[in-house]
Amino acid sequence: MALFVVPVLVSCASDYDTVVQDTSEEDGLMSLCLTISTGGDAVSDDNEASVFAGTPADGEYMPGEGFENYIQFVGEQRDFRVYLVNETDDKVLRVLDNPMVRPLGANGKQYRLDMLVTSDEVRNYLSDGSIKIMMLANWRRYPENVVGRTVSDIVKDPASVFGYTPFGGRLTVENRIPMFGIRRFDNVKVEEGGVQELGMLNMLRAFAKIEIVDKNIDNADAPKIEKAELVRYTNSAAMAPYGVTDQNGYVFGTWTLDYGGLSVPEGATVNESAASLVRLSEEPSSYIIYCPEYKNTGEGVTPSGIRVTYSDGVTYMVEFKNYGTLPGMAKDEIFDIKRNNWYSFALKREQGMLDIEVDVQPYASCSMNAPLGVQLDEMGDMIVHKEEDPDNPGQLKLPDAFKEYLSTHNKTLPPFEYHDELGDYYVIHLGVDGTMAGSEVWLKDNAGCRVMSDFNGKDDTPNCSTRRVLQYSGTDTYEYYKDRNGESRLQHNEDHSSVVYDNEGVMIFKNADNTERYRVESWDSATGKFFILSESPTKYVFHEYDKTGKPTGKVVEMDK
Repeated sequence: MALFVVPVLVSCASDYDTVVQDTSEEDGLMSLCLTISTGGDAVSDDNEASVFAGTPADGEYMPGEGFENYIQFVGEQRDFRVYLVNETDDKVLRVLDNPMVRPLGANGKQYRLDMLVTSDEVRNYLSDGSIKIMMLANWRRYPENVVGRTVSDIVKDPASVFGYTPFGGRLTVENRIPMFGIRRFDNVKVEEGGVQELGMLNMLRAFAKIEIVDKNIDNADAPKIEKAELVRYTNSAAMAPYGVTDQNGYVFGTWTLDYGGLSVPEGATVNESAASLVRLSEEPSSYIIYCPEYKNTGEGVTPSGIRVTYSDGVTYMVEFKNYGTLPGMAKDEIFDIKRNNWYSFALKREQGMLDIEVDVQPYASCSMNAPLGVQLDEMGDMIVHKEEDPDNPGQLKLPDAFKEYLSTHNKTLPPFEYHDELGDYYVIHLGVDGTMAGSEVWLKDNAGCRVMSDFNGKDDTPNCSTRRVLQYSGTDTYEYYKDRNGESRLQHNEDHSSVVYDNEGVMIFKNADNTERYRVESWDSATGKFFILSESPTKYVFHEYDKTGKPTGKVVEMDK
């Protein structure tokens, strides 16, 4: 996820006079510090939110959606609250009042919140080495008299319900998204003058993001999407998930499990009318709406859908179901609309048929291929390419999001050399459980085959200058040895020429430098002999070669 809260307990030796002057003579006063990271680049300076909003870095997700990370830290109406919570009974112990917010650096990615607590409070609340922190943000109004109330009571307070009016397009300060986060931190050692970083607090957005992408935009003759509408949605949203009292209740590493069950406020009603998605861009044509959670599954439920109208008047209803590309669930299986998820449907009309691809992921996490989310290869694996390193021109690096995935889930790269010039790429391959925790990292070649070895050196073995790869087709696996041209080696000859299948599946004889290539008409794997074809005006002429890579002198001619 792109928005993190990293709490740090310190006795802050601050260079900010407002903190030092107010506290330097008070006995035992300590500071609780939170570091906020939005993980993106700053919004342009002409925007009033430029210092405190984050726009995603290149390649993370759709450019221009920076306010998906926005928290209103400044101004007369600062819009967030931070609470200390008893980790045993989940009751609020203390509202951390009037935090001082200061940006760390000029890139708008991180901020520090300084909040003062007394030594008595530290002894009372932190003496057992554990602390729970809850943060609410962008709620506009907050529950009152919260000290002594449980988290469950607070998140179901009337002030915790958001009256929803449909909106789409790019977010702004005015339509910022409510957020919630809570986590217990253990093994806390509080020492006056000491500093301890507790870890990462993941913030949940209260809304889902729904997108329709028109893949016919490049076809001048094809009808284009003129309108997209969300049919059925609730008129209110729970700003915090119900039944969640710790981060381990909403972070599981897979969208099918993350964020707990549905949280719909009591008394919320279904609006049967249609809400328009807002068009964001011309190429590709993309339509966006943000909406509350909605139950599409179960008995007696009337599911929501997206009604798409094309320029020729034809209308389709897009369902919230697996159209065949989502791992971990059956084809055509219906799913609920859940908070913090980005549901992106790509539509393509051809010869009267509508092809739909759906991608689901946390919409503020790192997607590698906007606007359709994480790019999948034909096997359904998530593609990761190395990218240009801005600090080392001409060098490549792993994307930051991929490094975070490796670290979070304790994964390592396969021990084989990555060849960018050959079109190699990494993938995240989900296992049978469909989770990121159970996934594997593979290296694949430009044809989508899994790389299982480095290139052999130039020698006299059959696998000279090739590497071993695996191709998966349904439930079957095929092993090949491919050379640097990506062609499958059938035979290595003594002069380092070879017989290969090219990328079109055609059998080819080529010399060692790949400067001469001839179609092979027949090949005997037992003897290593093969024929290549030449033609005369009246005949087909077949020349026999053997494992030396040279002609044997045998010629077979056939009349045309």
